[in-house]
Amino acid sequence: MLFRSKLAAAANYTYVPIPATDNIQTALISTIPTGIFTTSNAIPFSIPDTPGKCGPSAAAPCNYYDGFGVSGSGQSVTLKVSIVGATDIYTLMNAYSPPPGVQLATITFAGTGGASVTFPLVAGQDIRDYHQGPFANTLSNGIAGVDAVNVLTCVDPTNCLGSGATGNVQTGRPGTYVADEQHFSLGSTFAGQTLTQIILTDTHDGAVPILLGVTVASQGIPAIGGVVSASDYGKLPDTAPGSQIEIYGSNLARDTHGWGAADFTNGIGPISLDGTSVTIGGKAAFVDYISPGQVNVVVPSDVPTGAQEITLKTDQGTSAAYGIMVNALEPGLLAPLSYKIDGTQYVFAVLPDGDHALPSSTGPTSRPARPGDILVLYGIGFGPVLPDIPAGQLVEQTNMLASILEISIGGMPASLQFAGLIQNLTGLYQFNVVVPNAAAGNAPLTFTVGGVAGTQTLYLAVGN
Repeated sequence: MLFRSKLAAAANYTYVPIPATDNIQTALISTIPTGIFTTSNAIPFSIPDTPGKCGPSAAAPCNYYDGFGVSGSGQSVTLKVSIVGATDIYTLMNAYSPPPGVQLATITFAGTGGASVTFPLVAGQDIRDYHQGPFANTLSNGIAGVDAVNVLTCVDPTNCLGSGATGNVQTGRPGTYVADEQHFSLGSTFAGQTLTQIILTDTHDGAVPILLGVTVASQGIPAIGGVVSASDYGKLPDTAPGSQIEIYGSNLARDTHGWGAADFTNGIGPISLDGTSVTIGGKAAFVDYISPGQVNVVVPSDVPTGAQEITLKTDQGTSAAYGIMVNALEPGLLAPLSYKIDGTQYVFAVLPDGDHALPSSTGPTSRPARPGDILVLYGIGFGPVLPDIPAGQLVEQTNMLASILEISIGGMPASLQFAGLIQNLTGLYQFNVVVPNAAAGNAPLTFTVGGVAGTQTLYLAVGN
């Protein structure tokens, strides 16, 4: 599926109706046998091979402009729209007999607040000959901010003949009809503004563009729908200073990625990724992952305890406040869903030989823990360490948990060899635990820190 990795991570796609009498199906597709067209792109266009409607939701007729600009350079066609926060534009275009390297036209996106960006349409770079004749038939993508690639090709060997073409027709051969998709990246040009016009202006007589489709991607105002602690650590409804939370909703970010080394400054994590930032109780959180539907952050150490409000801000605006309870301690141990076997949720525990402490039947790298084994467990929300290391700062020194941690396995207390934050990370704790002489089987694992009991129901596979 073309452009899946390049599509804007926007929440909304708007198909722009083209007020023209020509129709893709009746003029291009239904005039030749059904099925001779193939498409490598289903997002954000939908063009059926029988007469119907186009667009992400089949929302508009499949009209197109044919022969635009034939009367001379400088002629323009304007599509009027009203789309808030446009981030990317996708078009379907080709041209009649374009000379290679010649700029055929410009396409301009204009809106409120003076927002405007213009891209050239250059034959052989981001637009090409519609029937792959002796003209510009390549796409070198030499225009900054534009990706172009073929998405619709007529591959029938006998019936799909271009103007003046003869003989059998194959993809990439003269006479094969093509339509290319252009992806125009607008960046933050329309942040907080409304796209109102899409303007095509002819700059070269003859060899004119044919506009078959337009779709606009937009982000919109962010909205928070839910907040929990990190899913693999219990997915708890409350949080604690220094812990990690997941924010779910819509329009939360323009794209999808996590923080990297370049996002840290003097060992301190970013409070914004690509324009997405979060405040908790009025304090800036550290943003470690963004996507349109989910954002993960590390809660700042100085956030007040009690009922607090979370807001998320992008270049499109700020969400309504969402309430969450912040406790001094809200501990959770790593226990991913993949560790839930036959209805039993096991804790993520690494044995001295690198195996995982699970029933033997789960695989060759798993075995039950034995009394005396030293397990490595991981957690979040266990509170301050000594010496103090603020949330968001990479750990660069030896430390120990400030509160008393007690772990029980199979009803028997387990001794601790280490409890503290992990080096070169932030907000993640490690616990080295000695397995007591617990009975073989699925042993319940419970814990308290600073007198606060963990709320997860966890087990450890124990053998003889």
